[in-house]
Amino acid sequence: MNISIHNQPDKFETEKKLRENYGLSPFQLKDLRLDPDALEVENITKAVERANEIGIPLYDIPYMIEAVSVLLNDFLNNGINHRQRSLERLNRAWRSFEKYVISKHPSETYIPSKPKLVCDFINDRHKQGIHRNTLKLELWAIRSVHRATGMPDPTVAKSVEKAIGRVINDQVNNEIFIKQATPLGYDAITVLLKQWRLSGDLSTSRDLAYIVAGYEGLLRHSEIANIRMRHITPLENGTLRIVLPITKTNHSGDADVIIISKNSRAIIEEYMTLAGIVFDFKKTTQDYLFKPTLAWGEGIKETGKPLSHNAVMKILGKAFNVVYNGIEDEERPKKYTAHSMRVGAAQDMFKRGVELSRIMKAGRWSSSDMPMRYGRGHVDDGAASEILNDAF
Repeated sequence: MNISIHNQPDKFETEKKLRENYGLSPFQLKDLRLDPDALEVENITKAVERANEIGIPLYDIPYMIEAVSVLLNDFLNNGINHRQRSLERLNRAWRSFEKYVISKHPSETYIPSKPKLVCDFINDRHKQGIHRNTLKLELWAIRSVHRATGMPDPTVAKSVEKAIGRVINDQVNNEIFIKQATPLGYDAITVLLKQWRLSGDLSTSRDLAYIVAGYEGLLRHSEIANIRMRHITPLENGTLRIVLPITKTNHSGDADVIIISKNSRAIIEEYMTLAGIVFDFKKTTQDYLFKPTLAWGEGIKETGKPLSHNAVMKILGKAFNVVYNGIEDEERPKKYTAHSMRVGAAQDMFKRGVELSRIMKAGRWSSSDMPMRYGRGHVDDGAASEILNDAF
């Protein structure tokens, strides 16, 4: 039975049936009561635990269907400290599981779902050729939804852990590797410098500055898009010091800091001049470094918001077409993504013989797994800034 908020029995009639069918005392019923006007995860969890102890089907509890539906919708629409893109990924992943249960196991509930149902879902997705990383994302969604609605988390069961383990081993043994982003590295940037640097166009100048900064700082989209002018300090030696308040792997509580070289600073300042942006020496403004532009690059579009993911993809699409101009479509790699500069910088450092520890520090990786994945096949001293200096 899939969850529906319709046809919920009358509260008092339901409690009467609970007393008659399960011989419950008023004291036992107390822990099973849910207030439809004040639904809380803790109360649902408590009611679920009590129902399991007594042996009562969860949806025989008055208002349980409404409670789960309300909390589920709230979580999928608003999340808990989730950014918008993470919330979208959560919804897509959860809907995959929900759709599977409705179509393949219509007599089962997806909240709460049993470990066996989750195992069946894993095996079904594996047979469809779904990559293990996508499966991990879908398990994260199942786990998050159950916890957000106060339900027992089926993903912690040993059977589920074994099922996903078997999938991982099978895909690795069959050499099904992660498809990483097409690198945007030194060679591509030399092309862009020749094509774009002297354009005098605001949008093009911004795009070049964005790519150069992203490469040299090994920046993720969330990091570079959220750089504000108060995060930037021009240093006397001609470099720029940039504080990164938002990072994916920083668990220390202290902001990460990167240094942008003289040559890359010049690229950024050329864009700033065209955009009419100045350094914030007093550290008081909320302005972003990289801003949207008006049509045809006629000026800055003041939105008070960072560059959107769609805007960044347009920048990278434009760069891709320049770098691969004249190359037949079937000979082109996949288009650049928001991680392409980060991948390109890591691979360039591997090619130059930079030590893994230094690459990890430059990319702010807490584990060697990701940089080693980026560097696979590129084992042929300098960090990204030193490499990029050769292009100027």
